Amino acid sequence: MKQCKNCKATLEEDAVFCPACGTKYGDETQSQEEKSLFLKYANYLDAEALYKVAWAKEQGIVKSEIPNEAEILYKMLAMKGHHGSMFRYAMLLIQKSEMEEAKRWLQLSASQGYVESINYLKTMMPEVQLETNAGKREAVVVERAPTPAPAPVTVPLGNALSGEAVFEKMDKSVVEIYATEAKQTAYSSGFIVSSKGFVLTNAHAITNNRGEPYQKIVVQYKGEAYDAQIVAFGKPADGKHDNLDLALLFIPGLNDASAVDFGQDNSYRNGNKVYLIGNSLGNGTCITSGIISDATRAMPGLSYPYIMTDAAANHGNSGGPLVNENGEVIGVLVAGVQNAEGMNYAIPVDMAKEFLAHVITSMKLPQQALGELSEQTFTSLSVKEKISACIEIVIDTLSVILKVLAII
Repeated sequence: MKQCKNCKATLEEDAVFCPACGTKYGDETQSQEEKSLFLKYANYLDAEALYKVAWAKEQGIVKSEIPNEAEILYKMLAMKGHHGSMFRYAMLLIQKSEMEEAKRWLQLSASQGYVESINYLKTMMPEVQLETNAGKREAVVVERAPTPAPAPVTVPLGNALSGEAVFEKMDKSVVEIYATEAKQTAYSSGFIVSSKGFVLTNAHAITNNRGEPYQKIVVQYKGEAYDAQIVAFGKPADGKHDNLDLALLFIPGLNDASAVDFGQDNSYRNGNKVYLIGNSLGNGTCITSGIISDATRAMPGLSYPYIMTDAAANHGNSGGPLVNENGEVIGVLVAGVQNAEGMNYAIPVDMAKEFLAHVITSMKLPQQALGELSEQTFTSLSVKEKISACIEIVIDTLSVILKVLAII
């Protein structure tokens, strides 16, 4: 055992940081390979850029000739105090079942205010407590997800739309999706986020079990069929990685449809009435209703929560909107629990907005070409780093730009 040179707290012999004050130790234990690898990039990249290099290597986007190169870079950055790297390094340690070391890094970054670590500890490791700078042990006091203070209810009592009115409004914006490969066809739902021809759905709705896009994707709207082009897609949740199961499609020719209205972020509460609209069992668009069972249901591997609802859903509803009594989208249906009733889940609208913000930033299209897509995602949100870790931009950008500009 040893003492921290700063606050005198007792440390383990192999400690790489002080959990009480955050003082770093252990640089002298780095291997020559680790040091040289870190310096190779650190000479010309700042911490944020180096973090992105590590992520690109972790995802296989950039080929790595050194085993565990991403892990080494995350570790080096973590030891320099980079909070995002502490979190990613902890996630890699968890994959290797090195739970105690992972907890230590999560505790350190959480104690210094890093929201993703705080919420991961709260949702996935509720038994873990934080060590504060004062050396006192305190429970993590946060919601199960980074949720701001409750917003006022958006509709005065008695002014909610009827179910009939909600369906009439949403029927102008919901589409049916049919993805084919060889002789197989998968069906799902989506909804229009810009009258310029953009549709939001699930990633698993347009990719096969190998994570590859289907050969042909057709969007059906008002009895007309349109060929769809994939703009970007994330990855289905797998219980281990912080994935985002969303995809954005561009549909040439679908340029006069009505875009949905997005609801306010986190304005929904347990018990609120909601509706699901989608292509249930591939038999066309229909509506079901229920309530929000849990507005912030923690899910394995994810740093953000799902919305849980008891509104009925079937195969084919995936990618369809979860709608409040204003007829505003507050979530994107993503999954249900097999052999269970009334346990269906949606990705919250704030994550959908962040996804869209990241994608349209990457596309670099003028706002005029994006229409409502730009208006509804850039009003109050900034693109989060974590979103880019889950999304693949796959379009021929010039092709889409030309097609979009041709219709404005």
